[in-house]
Amino acid sequence: MASTIPLPTDVRSKLMRNFLKRIVDNDRRAKQIFRLYFDRKEISEEQFYKAISN
Repeated sequence: MASTIPLPTDVRSKLMRNFLKRIVDNDRRAKQIFRLYFDRKEISEEQFYKAISN
C-alpha cells in the first residue's frame, strides 16, 4: 500500500485561499468540490487537495 506524504501546511493554506477565492467568484466546480468534501464527506482530505490543486 503506497503511502503519501501530506502537503506542507503553507501549501495547503495557499491552495485553500485560492479555492475560497474561486467560491467567492462563483466557480461552479469549486462549489461542487466544496459540497463533496465539507457537506457530504464523500471524498478524503487527500482527494480534496488534489482536486483543488487543478
